[in-house]
Amino acid sequence: MPRPFVYKHLDKTLISGDLRETIALGFGSMYAVKKGNDWVTICRQDAFGLNPSEGRKYQRLFFATEQTAKRHASKLNKIYNSTEYTVVKI
Repeated sequence: MPRPFVYKHLDKTLISGDLRETIALGFGSMYAVKKGNDWVTICRQDAFGLNPSEGRKYQRLFFATEQTAKRHASKLNKIYNSTEYTVVKI
């Protein structure tokens, strides 16, 4: 769930031809998911090649709250039958 009032607006602009503002958001500290020494990014792609025009979709696991980061780490540990996905404050 997005938390629009948790972040501080640093900069914003309306790029020519775009209908949405591009906003740089800031927060004092963040929480991230790591596995060992690696920061985790999730990638989803078409495993069967049915739609080659659709590229990979990425999701970076950096969050403003520790609870949300822990929830994502728990999901990954469950999906991959692991205990190596952990949360780190950055």
